[in-house]
Amino acid sequence: MIKFPKNCNTNDNKMKFLYRALELLRLEHNEEGRKAREGTIPMKQFRNYQENSWKPKSKKIANELNQIKEIEDMFRSMPDENGKPTNPKLIEVCQLKIEGKQETKWDKDIKLETI
Repeated sequence: MIKFPKNCNTNDNKMKFLYRALELLRLEHNEEGRKAREGTIPMKQFRNYQENSWKPKSKKIANELNQIKEIEDMFRSMPDENGKPTNPKLIEVCQLKIEGKQETKWDKDIKLETI
């Protein structure tokens, strides 16, 4: 279970926190990949990072997000006659994802090494 800061006490804030953590993890992954491409670290080390660090952390964050989405009924989608989702919660999820990825106020509280 991921530990949230005390001021992160609503599901919306928790989702933003988790989306920001995913974004930071993505940036870390890109940096490790750059090092491997440039030869600063061996490709084997990068593959090990992907398998033993990046992948489990990504799954853990996704699982936390999915639990909140389930609680908030954000998975339900009834398409309209044109096939577009009608659940306003889906739009909310997209908005929270956009905001969360850009919201740096959580950065000091996100410790990727402990996820």
